[in-house]
Amino acid sequence: MDCQEQLKKGEADYAAFVALETERDILAEPIAAIAPRCYMRTGHPLVKKEINLQDFLAYPHLRLYLPGLTRENTSMVDDVLGQYGVHRSIVLETTQFSSAVGVLTRTDALLVANAGFQEGGLYRERIVGQELPAELQRMIHNTHSSNRGKMSLMRHTRTSRSAPHQWMRALLMKHLTDSSELVKSPPGPKSLISDGAAVSPG
Repeated sequence: MDCQEQLKKGEADYAAFVALETERDILAEPIAAIAPRCYMRTGHPLVKKEINLQDFLAYPHLRLYLPGLTRENTSMVDDVLGQYGVHRSIVLETTQFSSAVGVLTRTDALLVANAGFQEGGLYRERIVGQELPAELQRMIHNTHSSNRGKMSLMRHTRTSRSAPHQWMRALLMKHLTDSSELVKSPPGPKSLISDGAAVSPG
């Protein structure tokens, strides 16, 4: 189900998502942009060298989609490369994190993902992230719209006057943006986490 629909139905309170358009009752708060990195297994031939564009394109790539997104809205890197007439060789497209990481740790494939991609999982000792090739970074800077495909923290308008929800929003934004903002204890009922969303006991 679409995440905006889940927010409207109260099945989720928050969603971190890329949304080009939001419905009237959905609030989308942009999350500070995190530069993408190129991930590979720790024993990959490119680990100990500065990657150039030729290296980047010479290896097979994995593409990890966020559930619910159309393919046209998921890959900024491919959009930019396409404008320059070059393309990656995609050998696996998946919405499953475990599938992508499993292939990544067992092959010489590369995966472009946000910085910190490897930090929270069981594979963090087996994956390393490197900066994208300098040439590709320049291409992105020259052609990529600052508004396209931006990650946002989304919530329904009904949460705006809820103190526990506002506390949870501040907590989520702190972690998602690495902000130094102090998050105080939540006023009102204790918030619980259920399936990645903040809920208040009824």
